[in-house]
Formats: sequence, C-alpha cells, structure tokens
Amino acid sequence: MNYRYENIPNISLDAFQATIDASEMTNKDYTGVTWDRYSPTDDKGSLTISFDEELSVLDRDILERLVANIRGGLVISLLPQTNQPHDAENKPYVRAESRPLDCTTCFTTCGDLPAQGSIPPVIGGGDRLDWDASVSEQWTTEGAPSGMKQRKVDIQFCDSIWLKEGTVYFNNGPKGGYVDMEVLCPPGGYYMYLGEVKLNDTGDWLVVNHYVIKSTIEGDAPMGDELNTETCSEEIPSYMKFRMTITIPTSDVNSHGVVQMEVYRKRTVVV
Repeated sequence: MNYRYENIPNISLDAFQATIDASEMTNKDYTGVTWDRYSPTDDKGSLTISFDEELSVLDRDILERLVANIRGGLVISLLPQTNQPHDAENKPYVRAESRPLDCTTCFTTCGDLPAQGSIPPVIGGGDRLDWDASVSEQWTTEGAPSGMKQRKVDIQFCDSIWLKEGTVYFNNGPKGGYVDMEVLCPPGGYYMYLGEVKLNDTGDWLVVNHYVIKSTIEGDAPMGDELNTETCSEEIPSYMKFRMTITIPTSDVNSHGVVQMEVYRKRTVVV
C-alpha cells in the first residue's frame, strides 16, 4: 500500500524513517520510503511511503502529521493507490456504497470471544446485547437515575469494524425506558477527537463516542426500531469496546429486548 505526498522538500530519508520508527504508529512495517524530485532544478518532490497493508485511520493520521512536520504546513494526501477498484478487465469504476473494500456486511447481537492462548477467537461467541427485566441479576441501581435500574453489557470484536446501522427489538417497554450505546477506548489507547489523535492517559476506560443517546424503548417493537444512516463510521480498532446501557423503572419486571448491530468487517468466521 503506497501513500504519496506532494510538495515535499528534499529531506534525509534515513532521518524520516527514524521518525516513523520513533512514532506512536501501531504499524511501522514500511517496505520503502522514496523521494522523487520534480525537476533537476526543483528542491521539492513527491514522497512515497510503502506499507505491506493499508494503514488504520489512527496510523494514517499520525503518518500525515509526521509528513506535515517536514513540509511545514498542510499536507495533501493522495488516496492509497489500491483504493481505486477495478473490474475484471482492469477498468476503474466508482463505488457508491459505504462498505470498505475487502469487507463484508455482518449483522450481530453479540461480541466476539477473544483468543485464549493457542485457541483462536470465536466470532459471535461473546456476550449478547440483550436484557430481561425479570432477571434480577442483570440489573443495578448504582449510578442509575432515581427510581430507575440499569443493565450494562460490554462487547469487543477481534478485528477492526466499521459501524453501519442498528436495530433495537423490544417488548413490554415501560414508560421512561431508554437505551444508550457508547464506544470506549482503553487506558493507553489512541482515539480520534475533533480530527486529532488523542492518547487516553486517564488510567481507565474512556467514553470516546456516545452514538445512541437515550433512544426510547417504550411499548413494543417486535419487528425492530431501526436506527438508520446512509453512511458508516470510520474504522473502529479492535482494542475499543462497545457498551450498551438499558435504563428502565425499578418496578419493571416484564420488558425484554435485544440490540442488533450492522457492521462491516474483514471476516465473519475464523478458519
């Protein structure tokens, strides 16, 4: 995967490679760094950094900032060359869908079971995003609003995912009930905030995205209440986790339901 940047002054490639090695990038497995002068009398040219795999959104942002430091300003980044799809006759075409290349659509109500030693991860083997008001062990009033109880379920995926849409299925929902969905970054992890890469130095899991805020779960929606969008999220790394929080009155013992996520991911089974 090649990343090319324009209007770059003549630089020491060894020094720039050392800068990459010392950076906070997760993937530093670059296969080559080249600088091509525009003309014999020009002191600027194009800089190309090659990697075995496409960079994550966080690594790509860090790389562009490294390049910005040597250019002294805004960097114009060209899309990776393989991002332009081609048909069987090698003719380029335009894709109008949000699904990233080499990804498949997956509908799931569960997280993944992480790898344990030599045992590979199990996709769909993690906790389920469901609730049942009649099961007292699922609920707590600690931290909940007055007169309410909450159920929290955390899930993770073994690969990066791109979040597309979601559906909430529920029955016998009481007045005042609602669901929240959040993305959390682990201590020492990196996340995007207002276009910048941030380090979670809080020492605890940090909510970095609250993408469903008090969505109503009153009444019945056996066919599902769809939360639709025409696009998808940026890449969400596998070290992030999702948290579902269900909030209902303490008197409720009848409601139940499940959240289904529509995601894009590289694989849906481990073989």
